[in-house]
Amino acid sequence: MGLISLLLGFIYFIDFLTLGFFKRNRFTARVYYPLYRLMGWATLSSLYRPLYHNLVDNRFGRRFARLLPAAIVVALLVVSLQFVDAPYFPAYNRDGNPYH
Repeated sequence: MGLISLLLGFIYFIDFLTLGFFKRNRFTARVYYPLYRLMGWATLSSLYRPLYHNLVDNRFGRRFARLLPAAIVVALLVVSLQFVDAPYFPAYNRDGNPYH
């Protein structure tokens, strides 16, 4: 059951990233629609779908939506950077003895 839900979720996610390719393609739309309804209910899409549709309804929004995942990954990488001062030296106490 877990593998099936993972597969369906992956297909739904690919459709989300491609801005609705499976819904717009006439060959896949008939097969995809029941999955779309099921996953929409499971992911509570009624909460985020209005924001998503307002974003992709014009050319700038579609371009921005395609760049948004990359911007999020870059932001996460920048936030996770950490400067390590002298990583090869142990932390000494004030008296210089590392074995306290």
